[in-house]
Amino acid sequence: MADAPGVSCSVADSSQRLELSAPDSLINAELHRMRGDLRPLVRPVVVLGGWRSPHFMAGALARRIRSLTSGDRGDFLCVSYPLAASVESAASAVRRRLGRWRPESPGLREVDVVAISMGGLVARYIASHPREYSEVRICRLFTFSTPHAGAMLARWIRPDRAAAAMMPGSPLIQQLHEACGDPARAPEEIVCYVQRLDWWIGTWNAAPPGHELRWVRTRGPFSAAFSHFSSHRHPTLIVDVARRLRGEPGLDQVTSAA
Repeated sequence: MADAPGVSCSVADSSQRLELSAPDSLINAELHRMRGDLRPLVRPVVVLGGWRSPHFMAGALARRIRSLTSGDRGDFLCVSYPLAASVESAASAVRRRLGRWRPESPGLREVDVVAISMGGLVARYIASHPREYSEVRICRLFTFSTPHAGAMLARWIRPDRAAAAMMPGSPLIQQLHEACGDPARAPEEIVCYVQRLDWWIGTWNAAPPGHELRWVRTRGPFSAAFSHFSSHRHPTLIVDVARRLRGEPGLDQVTSAA
């Protein structure tokens, strides 16, 4: 099947904010196509959970993406850290899980990461400390509603060090911004997604400076009320991630011509 037509990509408020919009019929067709034509992955995929989130959230996202890409459970590792009180301790949890994963293939592991919320900051923290985390290299990072520029809620509510680190302008946020300009301390590619009406982090905070932010509109009252917690379930975003992991163009690169 050729690249699917009918997807529109419009600039929203800024040249770095791109709306991903496609009719349900097209998204459903893409889901059907990919499920019927599984493809091997270039690299294994690590799926990271958000702040204090239970494991089932990352697990559900991994299952959705797996069913549209390789279909192989061995290609995916899910890591959650509900007891981690800091971004650093969450990163250490990721390292421990990576150390036990695929023991038959020791040495440097190149991975792609799909991250929910704070998980994107955890991935960038790992990438920004190449000596400390020398056993892994994050090639591509896909983030869902990650507070790359800080979380608005953290201005008022900071129950632990991890939440404080997500306050806009925090030392961690500044350090990660600085690392973004250094290829040795950042993923090769960062693809950022968000769903509108994300009052938890602030919709436009979901991308680092200089990076495009791909956004979608909410789908119904539930996703509008809980936008931050439902963006990683949005079918348009799932399709876009899966296409990219399969080595196909993202939806924003697909022309609208039939």
